Amino acid sequence: MFYERLIFATKIERSATRQLIRDSFPSASIIDTPDDLAEDFILDVYVPVEKCIFFRWATSTIGPCRLLLYSCFTMSMEMYDPPPWMAVELRRLLKS
Repeated sequence: MFYERLIFATKIERSATRQLIRDSFPSASIIDTPDDLAEDFILDVYVPVEKCIFFRWATSTIGPCRLLLYSCFTMSMEMYDPPPWMAVELRRLLKS
């Protein structure tokens, strides 16, 4: 199981993404997180799959900014210095 924080501009985006995750990963734990300092809408998810599987899913799933990956805070930060598993997935994406 791994953790990801997703950040959205509206409640509608957060609600739609919550449903997408629930449909694709029924056993995921999904928590709305209040953001008192900003006007972001945050969704914390704990997904019981390997991180690379969720990454593949997020890179192919339509989200608020074209791909859902753009809403993933932790994975977006990891892309600056990708761990080995992510480097493999990024190379795979470039080939397709």
